[in-house]
Amino acid sequence: TVLPITRTEINDTICEGETYEYGGVYITTSTGSYTDTIVGSNGCFEIITINVTVLPVNNTEISITICEGDSYIFDGQILTESDTYTMITINENGCEETTTLILTVLPSTETLEAAVICEGSTYDFYGQILTESGTYTHVENCNTHTLVLTVNPLLANTQQTVTICEGESYIFYGLTLTESGIYTASVGGQGCCLEIITLTLIVQ
Repeated sequence: TVLPITRTEINDTICEGETYEYGGVYITTSTGSYTDTIVGSNGCFEIITINVTVLPVNNTEISITICEGDSYIFDGQILTESDTYTMITINENGCEETTTLILTVLPSTETLEAAVICEGSTYDFYGQILTESGTYTHVENCNTHTLVLTVNPLLANTQQTVTICEGESYIFYGLTLTESGIYTASVGGQGCCLEIITLTLIVQ
């Protein structure tokens, strides 16, 4: 009597990181076929072929930074403190995937400053070009910068007319004038703004 050799084929799947065990054989590496030979029930060899497919698992890690007083929602939780949090989900292959969150909560600070400019001038406040009086804020790295900007009006031009005799001179804000003409000078006026003074000098 010639007894047959039994051949058995097993197809199975595992998730990446898991171990497949059959008859003392442990498979943990990658997708492939593995063969084992045992003694069957009839006393003859039984050849077993195991086809294992390792399904991919995409474990991810994310880093999030928030400011003190803010919150971050993760896996349905409202988080407000620095820590490491994990969430386990089931992917389309039925495998467990782990998402790790590293949450950093930075302290919040406030900075208050004031500035004065003249009408017609501009003020650069963290990229904002300001031209009007008001209170402005800018948040950067959990630091709230508050600016109180005052825009002072320019003073009206001042007109002057002076008459001198030929051979005389007239001193006009550091200039010694001896000829008829129109001269201008810019001087510091009220509230740091410039005052434009126009002089009409007549030499007789």
